Amino acid sequence: MDILQTILNQAMQSKATETISKNLKADKKQIESATGLLIPSLLDGLNQNAQSDKGLASLMGALDDHGSANISDMSGFLGNVDLGDGQKILGHIFGKKTDNVTKDVAKKSGLSQANTAKLMMMLAPLVMGYLGNQKKQAKGGFDAGSLIGMLAKGSAGSVLGGMLASAMAKPKAAPKAKPKPTAKKQDDIVGNVTDILGSLISGKKK
Repeated sequence: MDILQTILNQAMQSKATETISKNLKADKKQIESATGLLIPSLLDGLNQNAQSDKGLASLMGALDDHGSANISDMSGFLGNVDLGDGQKILGHIFGKKTDNVTKDVAKKSGLSQANTAKLMMMLAPLVMGYLGNQKKQAKGGFDAGSLIGMLAKGSAGSVLGGMLASAMAKPKAAPKAKPKPTAKKQDDIVGNVTDILGSLISGKKK
């Protein structure tokens, strides 16, 4: 199951982005662009947290808390989302990286940092609600492996992943500078040029 495409398709096909655009008084295209960057980044952050036993146990428990979220009406859900809950979720997912993700998404989407921060607080409960619904509806068939598989697939190409990749990338070695000719070599070059010019003028061959 591709959680990323499912959430994005529901958000784009419904009036969700229009609702967010009106609430934030922001351009709809910028909202859509930022949403397309934030959803995989949220999934990436959750995926990284799930790599430790403690983080995975905490996440599985948090999904139970969000399992009753009514996200079938995505527009209605986002129009009345608890921003305080969203802020807490972001703190658990990104921690100190939250501001970095906000700035990067704002830069790439054209959405202001203030509105990007609010959008993140709106989308975080949506992602948790979706995952919580999946766990609840699975009735025991949704284990840690199922969650990790969904998160790994959905987090591909995230902003956070790109930031980490850039930070880990080794800088390219600077090209070696060509050695400057020494004074003796410069004299030889000038001498050769003078001899050639002299030969051309006099009509003699060297």
